[in-house]
Amino acid sequence: MSKKLCCFCGIRPATTRDHIPPKCVFPEPRPVDLITVPACEECNKSTASIDEEFRVFVNLFVGKKSPEAERLWRLRTLSTVKSNRRLLNKAISAFQPGYVTSKHKIILWDDSPHRIFEKMVRGLYFHHFNEVLADRVDIIIDQIKEMTTAKVECVKSLSCNYIGCGQFLYRYGRANDDPLRSVWLFVFHRNLVVMGQTNPV
Repeated sequence: MSKKLCCFCGIRPATTRDHIPPKCVFPEPRPVDLITVPACEECNKSTASIDEEFRVFVNLFVGKKSPEAERLWRLRTLSTVKSNRRLLNKAISAFQPGYVTSKHKIILWDDSPHRIFEKMVRGLYFHHFNEVLADRVDIIIDQIKEMTTAKVECVKSLSCNYIGCGQFLYRYGRANDDPLRSVWLFVFHRNLVVMGQTNPV
């Protein structure tokens, strides 16, 4: 499929570049190896309103486990939570018992992070395979809370890429006999681990 088309919808012309993952999860100065993909303006802006919320979500889970995560918290996230009462209430609610899962099975306060994780899968699939997924697949997102030995061994067989100094790591692979069936493992700041899977519809 032509790179002149949006990598998300595969229909409209790609008039912009979208960062995958969103650049908001990296503290400044941002890594020089950020990934961008061709996107139409509509798809690019489809998650712009929740980028800030996504950064808070990621930073709450990774805490200050790395110098970069601590810098992100100190320079961006803390001021956002202090000045945005709605996000502060969501952050507080995320720690209450029983308020930990959504229909997408990921630990979060609503479906906003799921939308960005799904967009990341679509963008990185295009980045590596030059194919638009569009509506040809269902995407399942799940947070990995514990990496068992079996999971670690399985993940080791996947291709691996880094952005920044370990600020974001991802592994990926797809089935040789069914390319629309793929798996994606995202690791933010060495702590938050999220898995995405694509399955043909």
